[in-house]
Amino acid sequence: MTPERAAWLIAALGALAAGLLALRPHGERWLMATTGLAGLFVAGGLLWRSSATALWPGATLAERLALLATGALAASAWQSRHALRHGGPKAGRGRAALLAAAAAAAGAAALADGPAAEAAGWTWLAGLAEVAAGIGAGGLLAAFALSAARRAASPDTEGEPPAGLSAARGAALDAGRGAALLCYPWLTAAALLIGAYNLAASAALWRGEPGELWLLAAWLLAGAYLHLTSSWRPLRAAGWLPTLLAALAFAAAFAAVVAGRI
Repeated sequence: MTPERAAWLIAALGALAAGLLALRPHGERWLMATTGLAGLFVAGGLLWRSSATALWPGATLAERLALLATGALAASAWQSRHALRHGGPKAGRGRAALLAAAAAAAGAAALADGPAAEAAGWTWLAGLAEVAAGIGAGGLLAAFALSAARRAASPDTEGEPPAGLSAARGAALDAGRGAALLCYPWLTAAALLIGAYNLAASAALWRGEPGELWLLAAWLLAGAYLHLTSSWRPLRAAGWLPTLLAALAFAAAFAAVVAGRI
C-alpha cells in the first residue's frame, strides 16, 4: 500500500468517524478534532504524491478526489462555525458534508495506484488552478449535501423563517449557505488562475476546453445557490436566471466531453 493511499484511507475513516460523532449531543470538541486530523491526512497524502511526482496536485483523478475531500472537510468545519455565529440550522453539525468528504477520500484511496500524470505542460499556474477548483468544488458538494440533508430532516418547515425573523432572513439560513460562502472564493480564484494560465500558454483568456466549462458551470452553480439563499437580489434578478445560466454551462460542458469522445 502506497503512503498516499494509506493517508487517504485513514482520512476517509476519520471523516466517517466525525460524522458519527455529530450524532452525539455534546460531541463538538471531538468532532472538530477528528475533522482536523482527517484534513491533515488528506493534505499529507497530496503532499507526498506531489513530492514523488514533482508536480502540483490535481493532475490525476485520485488527486482531484482528494482535493474534493479537502474542500468538503473545510466546508464542514466552516458550516459549524457559521451556524453557531449566525444562528443558522445546526442539524447534524455538518454530518452530511463529512459523509461527502469520506466518500471522496475513499475514492481517492481506491484510485491512488492509477497512472502517473504527464509532466509536459503542467505548470504551477495550472496546478494552483486545480487545487483551488478542487477545494471549491468540494465545498460546493458539501453545501448541497448539507442543504439536502436539512430539507430531508424537516421537509415541512424548510424555507419558513424562525420566529422573530423576516422571511428574507429565513432564506439566508439555508443549512448549506455557510459552505457555499467558503467555496465561492475558491472557485473564483480557480477561474482567474485558469485565465492567467491561458494567457501565458496561448495568449487567450478562454479556450473553451471541457475542464474550463466544468469550472464555469460550478462557479455559476455556486453563484445561483448563493443568489437563491440570499435576501438581496442584485438588479432585482429573478431566482431562475442564474440557475438557467448554470444549467446551460453544464450542458455545454457535457456536450464538449461527448464531442471529444466521438
